[in-house]
Amino acid sequence: YAVGRGASPSSSQRQTVDDRIIILGAGLQGAALAYYLTLRGAKPIIVEREKVAAAASGKGGGFLARNWGNTITRQLHTVSFQLHEELAQTLDIKSYRKLPVLSVQPGDRKPWTNNLCPWLDGDIADSSLMDADGGAQVSPFELCTKLMNAAVGRGARQLGGRVEDGLVRGVAEEGAQE
Repeated sequence: YAVGRGASPSSSQRQTVDDRIIILGAGLQGAALAYYLTLRGAKPIIVEREKVAAAASGKGGGFLARNWGNTITRQLHTVSFQLHEELAQTLDIKSYRKLPVLSVQPGDRKPWTNNLCPWLDGDIADSSLMDADGGAQVSPFELCTKLMNAAVGRGARQLGGRVEDGLVRGVAEEGAQE
């Protein structure tokens, strides 16, 4: 969550003490928000209870899909896929890799499907290549850490602390991690 006073500053405004942006949590959303705000000249404060990507954001599979959405979400998938590729290059994310996407249909194996996807447990009736380069994978922990390091490098501050009863408590200065 981002907490600020009034509307976010335009590119022509300078951030003042009264316009501080506080982001609660250094998971994927908090780290990305901090990174993109610093690209616009803001210097947010990120308050994190444990460490960057300490919970779900650091433990997911990191699968990225370009064409898995329906007509309503397809544009979002396409833009997001391109954005992750750009971030991988810009932030030197080593774990990013493109990979083919395989569609697998469950069911009884047939003689001709015995050698299809031998690494899958269970029976498969059929499989097909959805898109040779329509998928990618990235380590979510590395992505979050690189986003936070870049944000801190551009003037954001990471503080240790927690929120209780709507107030930030136990704040201590920290830095992004490796």
